[in-house]
Amino acid sequence: TLSAFKKALDHGVGIETDFRDGKNELEIKHNPYQKGGMSADHVFQELSLHPNFRKGWFALNVKSDGLQEEMATLIKKYKLQNNSFVFDMSGPSHYLFVRVLPPQNIATRWSDFEMPILLEKSNYVWVDQMDKEWFSEGSMRNPKMHGKTLCFVSSEIHGRDPNYLWNILNRRFSKSSEKALLCTDWIENAQEYFFSSL
Repeated sequence: TLSAFKKALDHGVGIETDFRDGKNELEIKHNPYQKGGMSADHVFQELSLHPNFRKGWFALNVKSDGLQEEMATLIKKYKLQNNSFVFDMSGPSHYLFVRVLPPQNIATRWSDFEMPILLEKSNYVWVDQMDKEWFSEGSMRNPKMHGKTLCFVSSEIHGRDPNYLWNILNRRFSKSSEKALLCTDWIENAQEYFFSSL
């Protein structure tokens, strides 16, 4: 909902949300054929008025094929070139996205089921642990990930305790100049866990 997005910005964090093709416009909704999708343009027009609009990251989850031009237009219109990326699109759609967006606006996926594709054309890596905690500190030493910003899906989103992942991230990034992003439903808990000692 728009109020949930505004609440995220109130907390000074970013937003991850899903995009599909609607009736002649880009819509924000998760499921296909779902009624009540919101106009993406209307939502971002409202969010752009928030004082924290430029402070957080926007993870733009592409759920339908063929949205390259629409997503590129949204990013340009709301000046999100430096704090957004598209991700989760199919392989062929990913290939088409790299033709209309620079690497700074594209993420590839890495999970317990898939290896990243078009990594050289993607500045971000969306790291998911869908069925199990497979990621380790050693995984981050993969030379192919050098220079990439890793974006981690927190385990509670899949119904598991996030402590294992959060401990890894805290050890790896708390004293590093490198940055990582965390997609979590537990905003307050994460802020307390990662930033209480700062």
